[in-house]
Amino acid sequence: MQTGQNVERNVLPRVSAVVLAMEKKDAISLPLIDGKIDTAAFFEGDTLFLKWTNDLFLHYWVQVHPYSHQTESLNAIPIMV
Repeated sequence: MQTGQNVERNVLPRVSAVVLAMEKKDAISLPLIDGKIDTAAFFEGDTLFLKWTNDLFLHYWVQVHPYSHQTESLNAIPIMV
């Protein structure tokens, strides 16, 4: 695990969504039909949405591998907190 300025960097071989967590709002971008992540995102501050995006993030977080130069060369997707 690489740390610095309260950031942990880990990697996954594949992620099917982008989740951005902020203090009062979260955002999510989902993949298009071709598998590429859409650059448009849904932003919401509703309690249920915040819980759902947190649950989704935690679903991916328990699967991460520590970041290293080896994982970088495997084109793994970085997950940062």
